[in-house]
Amino acid sequence: MIQSETRGGAGRWRAVGLIAAVLVASGAMAPARALAQGEVRADDLRVASDQERYLRALSVLAPQDAVDSWTIRPVDGERMIRSLATLGGPWRLDARPSPDGLRLRGADAEFTANSGLPSFMPDGPAWSGRGTNLRASGTVTATRGRLRVRIAPMFWVAQNAAYDLVPTSGPFPWSDPALPRTVDIPQRFGDGATARVDAGESSIELRWKYTRLALTSAAAQLGPGSDHSLIMQGNAGGFPRMELGTPGGLRTRAGTFAAQVGWGRTPHTAWAPDRRTGALFTSYLMGTWRPSFVDRLELGMVRLTHRDWEKITAKELFVPFGSIYSTPLVGGDYDTGSDNQLASLFANLRVPEAGLEFFAEFGKNDRSTGWRDQAMELEHNSAWLFGAQKVWRDGEQRLWALNLTTVSGSIAPITRFRGQAYFYEHGIMTQGHTLRGQLLGTPLLQREGGGELRLDRYDARGRVGLLLGTRSLPNELAESVSPENVRQEWTAMLDMLRWTPTGAWRARVGGVADLGHSPLTGDAYSLHLSLGYSRRR
Repeated sequence: MIQSETRGGAGRWRAVGLIAAVLVASGAMAPARALAQGEVRADDLRVASDQERYLRALSVLAPQDAVDSWTIRPVDGERMIRSLATLGGPWRLDARPSPDGLRLRGADAEFTANSGLPSFMPDGPAWSGRGTNLRASGTVTATRGRLRVRIAPMFWVAQNAAYDLVPTSGPFPWSDPALPRTVDIPQRFGDGATARVDAGESSIELRWKYTRLALTSAAAQLGPGSDHSLIMQGNAGGFPRMELGTPGGLRTRAGTFAAQVGWGRTPHTAWAPDRRTGALFTSYLMGTWRPSFVDRLELGMVRLTHRDWEKITAKELFVPFGSIYSTPLVGGDYDTGSDNQLASLFANLRVPEAGLEFFAEFGKNDRSTGWRDQAMELEHNSAWLFGAQKVWRDGEQRLWALNLTTVSGSIAPITRFRGQAYFYEHGIMTQGHTLRGQLLGTPLLQREGGGELRLDRYDARGRVGLLLGTRSLPNELAESVSPENVRQEWTAMLDMLRWTPTGAWRARVGGVADLGHSPLTGDAYSLHLSLGYSRRR
């Protein structure tokens, strides 16, 4: 039986599966424009897509004033492509604006299999549990002047087979072992197959000069990292929200300023520690500055708040602009009704002459009680991210990109005197920093931190990539973890994309070694296989 995340409705999901199959088939049968080589169009630029990753690498080589910011994503695709069109490269850049009218843009389908453990690879809204998984989506766009509409729902179904869970004290057998009552990251999505229809990369947006207003559910990334960011990364897909901002930035004598504010709803799963109101009201504010005297440098900040989704009124629109400090502590806890806040400061520096890019981010979880608390105990509930990307050409038709990211949110010695938390948990908003059971921020920071090394080679036929990663996942919250609860996960993946005359094939194969997975069963291992096809018009 297939269950939804709210348990039940097998007949409905079978019907949805049939609709999804028809959608994919219609995309496969639609006439398509033949592609002589890889091509990047504005409609293809989605967070973590191959096309976006290619443009990000190419932009490292651009002259210092010829590229817009990458810290607010998704970027303005047409503007970004126009700024990079003269650089050349193995993939063709199509900077033509979308013509007015209604168009079927294509369809996507992907099959994945995990032999022993669920996968934490960024699969958007889809949950990739143990066993077989399938996801499918189609895209229809409509343009009328400054108004743009994209309908791109996703359907996914997961076998969600059983495996050896880590013992937990949480309310469910599959609750998180280290944070069973303060974060909604289930080890398994219930005890059977599960499926859901998600709004996916859908959006309605209006652009006027430098301003963008949107109602969207598309994935977003806020921060300097090419693949990872502390506050919002997009690996869990997007959440329904309203956004207002100036993604391209406003040029002044002091430099270029960009900002974006958003308000939305982030639901939890049926297996959250404390279901409360079913979702959180999530709002954020982000601002960046590119100084005119060093325009290859970008500085910025992002602030995100969570509140219970109840009695939401118009005054909630001003939450992102409120005080950054909390009310005084009362009885060892915050006043009833407090919200949860995450904030970070970040920097990005490009050196196009050397093909180098550096990025760093420092974040804090929860509010400080005042400026003195913030200045004197920076290590309290904090995390940091550092990374670099090296890009170089190998002739006219090859481009290489080497990306290294490291993240840390380990428990500092201050925990001996003052309560400490992992970066994405919260004792009052017990859903934590999650969206339907997946982290809004980088999965490298699910516990103490980790690192990732990625090497990509682009040519006219497609892309080949190698990923090596590790995460520290101790099964208890402590400064010094007991030997039986030490846990380290290692990942190795080989993935590739190959263009065809009508679209592209994608494949990924690799393995995961979860050393110290469980005190009862010891280490755990899993093989991962993924195969997908994208049809484009």
